[in-house]
Amino acid sequence: MTLAPAAAPTGLPRPYQSYTYAYPHKTAYRPLVPRPALKDLWTGESRRSLSLYLHIPFCEIRCGFCNLFTRIGAPGDLTGRYLDAVRRQAAAMREALGDEETPRFANAAFGGGTPTFLEAAELERLCDIAEQEMGADLRAIPLSVEASPSTATADRLAVLVERGTTRLSLGVQSFVEEESRAAVRPQRRSEVEAALGRIREAAVPVLNIDLIYGIDGQTAASWRHSLDAALAWRP
Repeated sequence: MTLAPAAAPTGLPRPYQSYTYAYPHKTAYRPLVPRPALKDLWTGESRRSLSLYLHIPFCEIRCGFCNLFTRIGAPGDLTGRYLDAVRRQAAAMREALGDEETPRFANAAFGGGTPTFLEAAELERLCDIAEQEMGADLRAIPLSVEASPSTATADRLAVLVERGTTRLSLGVQSFVEEESRAAVRPQRRSEVEAALGRIREAAVPVLNIDLIYGIDGQTAASWRHSLDAALAWRP
């Protein structure tokens, strides 16, 4: 399981109110003068044990505790156009890595946002980008994917398992519905349990369940309740 603290309880200072970060933090971005070529930055760097991360910045809702780079929904063909952009960026990165040393990937991850916001066919495209553009053999290395209960559907899970996913991280946060609502994560316990059941049926080797402690209204007893509920699935 992955545990994380929530925002400060009501009445206490909230130093990160309206705070958002990306990778790296947005304050790190500034004009580069002179502007270096990406291939030059890789000069002399080893390509023998790389980590591949592909970011999907779409979610159904923005959770109350979230400070990640994401957006709600994707009108029109935005997800398709985003994947087109990811493919272009992947091709540019692969070219920058050069041919002096064949890149070898030690692991890969799809994060967000919610990668499973993408439909099954779009997840196939995402995996194709990782393999065809970047040269990562997803079935030969550990692949971790983040998901939410409502988007962990059977067809999406089938694609992920077939393409080599070894670890799936499900954002549950709390098994207590009142706490979920307090965290702006309005999901029913039955929906969470159904999603966990689909993940087990899909035979994903490793299941990670995200929980948050410190949610408004949470007690030691309710926190223990969520821990016990999560441990019942042997994550």
